[in-house]
Parts: sequence; structure tokens; C-alpha cells
Amino acid sequence: MKLIDNIRRKFRKPAATEWSPQDWSVFAAKQSAYRTARSAAATLPPVRWRSSTLSLTSKTVTQDDLSSAWARYWLRELGEPFRFHRQAWEFAYVLQSLRDNKGIGQGVRALVLGEQRNPLLSYLAARGVKSTVLLKTTDPAAINAEGLRNMAHRHELISGAQFDEAVSAASGVIGGLPTELGVFDVVWSIDHLNQLGDASAARQEVLAAIDRLRPGGTGVFIFDLDLTSKGAGAGAKRMRRGDVKFIAKQLIAAGHYVAPLNFKAGDGPLDCFIDTPPYAGNMSTDLQEVWGSESLHLKLMLGGAVCTSFGLTVTTRPAFD
Repeated sequence: MKLIDNIRRKFRKPAATEWSPQDWSVFAAKQSAYRTARSAAATLPPVRWRSSTLSLTSKTVTQDDLSSAWARYWLRELGEPFRFHRQAWEFAYVLQSLRDNKGIGQGVRALVLGEQRNPLLSYLAARGVKSTVLLKTTDPAAINAEGLRNMAHRHELISGAQFDEAVSAASGVIGGLPTELGVFDVVWSIDHLNQLGDASAARQEVLAAIDRLRPGGTGVFIFDLDLTSKGAGAGAKRMRRGDVKFIAKQLIAAGHYVAPLNFKAGDGPLDCFIDTPPYAGNMSTDLQEVWGSESLHLKLMLGGAVCTSFGLTVTTRPAFD
């Protein structure tokens, strides 16, 4: 009872207020899954993998993927601590897909969609990639050098001066991108398509972004996939399997290559765990003392739907076609 009283106190519920059975069920499921995630992470062998081509499919995040040497290699490259969270896989998937398609290196021109508050821009800049970040805001403070540094500069990966030289911003939408910027070698985004709030708009955004690539260029898009519905249609907030298949069909018809679609959700213990609110990002300090300061999940409930991360990789039609 001491533990129970302690939990109630930290949740700041009145002494007369009991937790519901649902409260206890959520608490137990989270603690069990998070404990499994921490234990699995602690038993992974050291990374002895060198960067090489893997030709990843377009796919959902899985426990096997995140446990792999290639994913942990990229997290080590970024200086990111390993954890079983879908965001860690998103970073690794983008970098591996770019690596597979010669999208990391001196002179590569990248178009980056939306705000990217992660270490990828700094990492790529340190390896010679010149990035243009397309932001919808018209606020000059957000698109100048200082605004970009505040958003994405990681001093442990690259100096501020080098970052400023390699990363610039453009304001507007993909269809209105100035023609003088030309075409790009790669385009990538993490979470940007989710922020559009409409699956149909997200589909059109991918198709429009591919049009800004040179022949043989590469597009890598990370977005939330709604696992509760197979179809596609108007009104959906997040992409579903039908939406991804629609994009692939359109791109293939235009002569582009889409890495094979793989919707298998995995069968590991963490693949089978569906996290539910509250999540660490929107908990008070008191709640974090009980639930933990970080969420550890590959799937979660968003707006009543079971969602996970999906990575889509596209290579545009070569010029000789």
C-alpha cells in the first residue's frame, strides 16, 4: 500500500479519489513495456558495422530494425543515445536510405521539407551536403542564419560558421519554390507530412517534392502511418496503406523507382506494444517521476488510431530513359 499511496500522492489526486482499473492497466502496461525496452537495449552487442549499402525497402519501423547494427551505427554517428523509440529509427532510416543512394557527400544538394529539430542537418552539413530548408513561415527571424541555428545546429557535429555556410532556408510551399534554386540531388523530411493534417495534401506534397529532383535523385519521407485502416480517401488526417500505395502507383507510372512497400509491423515484444497517453512529452514533472521521463515505443495511439512510423524511399527516373 505504501507504493500505491506514493503513486497517488505524486499524481496529486485527493486521498479519497481512487485510480480506476483503466488507470492501473495503463500504468502496468507502460511500465512492463518500458522495462522490456530498457532491458533489450542493455543486452544489445557492441556495433561492429561499417557503413555500406543495404537497399532498404519502404517500410514501417520494427524492433528488429532498431536492434540492427546499421540503425545503431547511425545513432552512434549522430551522437544519439540508443533507445527503443520510433524517432531513433527515423533518423537511422533517412541516413541509411541516403547512403544507399549516394545522398551523403561533398557537393550533394538537398531539399529539406519543414522544421527539422534534430541532428541530421548538422550531420549532413559536416559531410559536405548543402541543404535548403523549405519553411512555411514568412517570419524573417525563422529563416535567417540565427533562426536556422536555433532550429537545427548541433555544435558537437559542426561549427556554427560551417553550418551557416551549408544550410539555408526558403519560405513558402513546394509548388512555389523559386525556379532559380534549380533541382536537387535529394529531398527528405521527417514529420513534415504529418503537420499538413490531411492525407490527401501529404500525398500531393510527396509528388510535388519528387518533381524538384534531378534525374536519378532520391526522396526519403518519414511520416505517421495509420495502421487501423487499409484504405485511402478524403478526410483522413494521417496516411494509410492505401495512400502510400497511391503515391507508389503514381510515381511508378511516371517511370520512377519506389523501394518495395513493406507494411509488416513486426512480431517482437515491442512491436506488439501500443503506447497510450499520457506521453512523456506532455507530462508534468510529477507525472514523469511516476511514469518515467521518456516514452519508449514504436507504436502509439494518436487521435484514436494506432500509428507507427513509415519510411518511403523513391529514386527518380534516370536521364537516359
